[in-house]
Amino acid sequence: MPLFPRTSFTKWRLIVVLVVLLLVIGVVLGRLFYLDTEDHRFLIAQSKHESIHYRTLPANRGMIFDRNGVPLAISTPLDNIIFDPKVLHNNSQAWQALADDPVLNVPLAEIQYIAKKYPKSRYYIARKGVPPQRAKTLMAKHLPGIYLETQYRSYYPVGEATAQLVGFTNVNNEGQTALELAYNNRLRSTSGRIEVLESGVGQILRYDAYFRHPHPGQSITLSIDSRLQYVAYHALKEEVTKTQAKSGSVVVIDPKTGEVLAAVSYPDFNPNALADRRGAGVRDRAITDTFEPGSTVKVITLAQALMSGKYTPTTPIDTNPGYYFIGRHRVRDDANFGLIDVTGVLTKSSNVGVSKIGLSLDRQKVYNQFIKSGVGSNPGGAFPAEASGVIHPFSRIGKFVFATMTFGYAISMSTLQLARLYAAIADDGMIRLISFLKMPYPDPGTRIMPVKVAHQLRDMLATVVGPHGTGLLANIPGYKVAGKTGTAHLVGPHGFYRNRFNAVFVGMVPLKDPRLVIAVRINDPKGHYNGFGGVSAAPVFADIALAGMHLLNVPPTEDHINQKLFRNQKRFIRLITQA
Repeated sequence: MPLFPRTSFTKWRLIVVLVVLLLVIGVVLGRLFYLDTEDHRFLIAQSKHESIHYRTLPANRGMIFDRNGVPLAISTPLDNIIFDPKVLHNNSQAWQALADDPVLNVPLAEIQYIAKKYPKSRYYIARKGVPPQRAKTLMAKHLPGIYLETQYRSYYPVGEATAQLVGFTNVNNEGQTALELAYNNRLRSTSGRIEVLESGVGQILRYDAYFRHPHPGQSITLSIDSRLQYVAYHALKEEVTKTQAKSGSVVVIDPKTGEVLAAVSYPDFNPNALADRRGAGVRDRAITDTFEPGSTVKVITLAQALMSGKYTPTTPIDTNPGYYFIGRHRVRDDANFGLIDVTGVLTKSSNVGVSKIGLSLDRQKVYNQFIKSGVGSNPGGAFPAEASGVIHPFSRIGKFVFATMTFGYAISMSTLQLARLYAAIADDGMIRLISFLKMPYPDPGTRIMPVKVAHQLRDMLATVVGPHGTGLLANIPGYKVAGKTGTAHLVGPHGFYRNRFNAVFVGMVPLKDPRLVIAVRINDPKGHYNGFGGVSAAPVFADIALAGMHLLNVPPTEDHINQKLFRNQKRFIRLITQA
C-alpha cells in the first residue's frame, strides 16, 4: 500500500507548480516595477540613442550685390552625401547597389571598409558638394544607410573682375578675404538643429521637434558698379600685359559721395577655383599696397601756395637751368623749362618749380595740407589691410626731404588714397571718407581747400592733358578731362632703380562738373617710354573715362571734337612705338 494516496500526491504537485508560477510572476512584476521606476531614465536615454538623431538645418549666407542689384556673390546649396555606417553594417545587401550608383561613385571595397571599420558610427561624409538634382536621383532609390546634408557654398558670377574686391569664403562659408571678410558678421548665417526619428534602415519616420531654427545671413549692396568694374579690369589687364608690368591697379570714385565705383588690380585669380585662391593675385593692390606717388601730389603743395596768397596760377617761376642744389643734393627736371608760371609747373611737371614754391611757404602749413589731404591716414573703407600710407613726423623732415616730398617722394600712398585726394579737388575742396557700400546719404566730408582754389587746380590740371602737357593720351572725344601724370622711380635694396618706375595717372571727367575720378597705377612696366605715367597709365584712364561717361549717360561737354588734339595723340603714339 503506497505511503501517500494518489489524490494527495496530485494535490501536492499542483501546489508546488502554483508556488513556482507565483514566484516567477513576482520576479517579473518586480523587475517591471524596477524598470519603470529606478531604471526609467536610463532606458529612455538608450532608446533615444538608438532611434533619435540630430540633423543640421543649414541657412544661406547673405548675398553681395552691386549698386544696380547685380549679384556679385551668391550662396548656392550643394549636398553632401552622408553614410550611416551602423545602418550599412546591418544592411549588407544594399552595398552593391550603392557601389553601382554613378552619383555616389564609391567602390564596393570602400563601402565594405566603412561599414566594418565604423559599425557603431552614425556619420560619415561619402561625397561633398553634389548638385541637388544629382543627389535627388540617388535618394529616389531609397537605399538604406544614406542621407543628404545640405551645405551652402558661395559662387561668384562676375569671376576675376571682382575677385580681389569681393573676396571669397572657406568650406564653412565664412569670409576669408576682402569684403567677404570685412562684412562677415553681417553676411554669415546661423544653422539650425532638428531632432529626427529614424527607422532601422536609416529612413526618417518623423521630425520630432526644433531645437534651433536656422537664420539666413543679411545681404549687402556695394557701391561698386559692376559695369565700370568690368571695363576697368579689362583696360588694366590689357595694359599690364602689353607693357609686361609687374602689376597694376585702378580705383574709380564718385567724388560727390565718396563711393568707390570700381577697384581692381592685376594679376588676378579665379574665386570659383579653390586651387587659385592663393598667392599675390588674391590681394587687391589698389587698396592694400602703397607706393611713392610722384608728381601726382604736386597739387597738394600748389593748393597751399594758392591759399597762401603769395601765388596765383599765373605767377612766374624761374626753373633755370633745369636743376638746383640743396646742400649736396640735386633737384632736377627732365629738361630746362626756363621761366614758366605756376600753371606751367603743373603742365610740365617741374620738380624744380614745385619744390622752390614749397620751400618759399610756411613748411608746417604745407605739411599740414598733406595730412589734411589724407596722406598717412586710413581712407575709411573698412577694407581688411586697407593701407594708410606713410608720412614722416614733421620734426624729422629736413630741407631736402621736404623738397622731395613736394613732388611725391619720401611719402607713400595707395591708389585708393590718391583717388580720394583728387576726388576732393573734383568736389570743390571737400574730402570724404570713402565707402564700399552704397550710401543713402553721402559722407558730409571735410573742407581742405576753398572752392576757388579747387576750381583753379582743376583748370590747371586741364593743361596737363593739353597739347603741351604730359597727359595728352588721357583725352577722350566729347568730354573735357583734367588730370596729372606721375613717374616715380622704384626703390630697391640699395636705393632707387635707374630704369624702373611706377607709372601713374589720376584725373577727373568731365572737367566742369566731375562725375568720375579715376586713378591708375602701372607698377614696373617694361619698355623705353612705358615708365612714364602719360604713356602707360593715361590710356587706361581714357578707356575707363569714355566708357564711364556712356554708362552713366553723361551728355558730351564739348560741341565739337578737337581734331588737332587727337591727331597729336596719334602722332605721339606713333613716336613712342617707333622709339
